[in-house]
Amino acid sequence: PQINNEGHVAWQGSDASAIDYEIYLYNGTNIIQITDNTFTDLNPKLNDNGFIVWERRDDGPDYEIFLYDGTGIINISNNDYHDFAPQINNKGSVVWYADAGNAEIFLYSYGGGPVTQITNDTYDDIEPQINDSGDIFWHTNFNLDTEIRHLDPKYGVTSITNNAYDDYSPRINSSSD
Repeated sequence: PQINNEGHVAWQGSDASAIDYEIYLYNGTNIIQITDNTFTDLNPKLNDNGFIVWERRDDGPDYEIFLYDGTGIINISNNDYHDFAPQINNKGSVVWYADAGNAEIFLYSYGGGPVTQITNDTYDDIEPQINDSGDIFWHTNFNLDTEIRHLDPKYGVTSITNNAYDDYSPRINSSSD
């Protein structure tokens, strides 16, 4: 389960048919079933505004990223890739990685503009995190070494680590501190 600062909780749970998983939200008073379909909805993330983002796996060739904004559900990835591990900030911006030949990072900004591909290289860029300032962190597999990278909205992409060790799974706070 994911809990936000308002005490709301989002999770994936088996639906009544027990065939697939659906997304649920406890809003402090009631449990609301957000999805009701024949697909497998997984890995929900919840922001402080009650927006939920998750990945949907179907029996077809694609996995997609969906966003619930309190009024409806939006397919925000809508591409031909397998999309994984979405993260959302309190402004509604969402990052995830997709298998586009190799893993690349994508960004959706709530309320405007198309999806932006953040990385486009020959390495696997995985497990992005985004904070409320729009900073994005992830790890990149450089063939024999894995390093932490950072996209600062003002200054571009830099490597945070550059060493002989494998560095994985960055976690960041909600500000740029």
